[in-house]
Amino acid sequence: MAQNGVISLIFKIDTKSNELVGNIQIESRGFVYSSEVKTIHTQIVEFARAKYNENQKRRMDIKDNLKQMKEDLSDFVNKIIGRVPMLLPMYVYINREAQNGHGDVTLDEAVVGMTLDEQGYDD
Repeated sequence: MAQNGVISLIFKIDTKSNELVGNIQIESRGFVYSSEVKTIHTQIVEFARAKYNENQKRRMDIKDNLKQMKEDLSDFVNKIIGRVPMLLPMYVYINREAQNGHGDVTLDEAVVGMTLDEQGYDD
């Protein structure tokens, strides 16, 4: 990690439709020069959005989608920068009904996170 850096991606997913909500949030440390960050972040986010949507069209299970996303991102990042940083893709579920004030959904139910186990990590 000290040489290759780390990238985290947070996908906000609608609880009912499994569609992406808003932008994918990306944070990185130690994998490219600051002058390259914006361009590379944009490429990674665009790639990640396309892959997520492609996997959803194939009706891929959410855990399998996350696992496949991590593999595809590793290949893509290696291709554009020649290294593979530690990748941490994460899904956070958003209940749009709670956000819009519809239904009997409390604020606590508006954002539903997943544990690492639910996301498919085996630690």
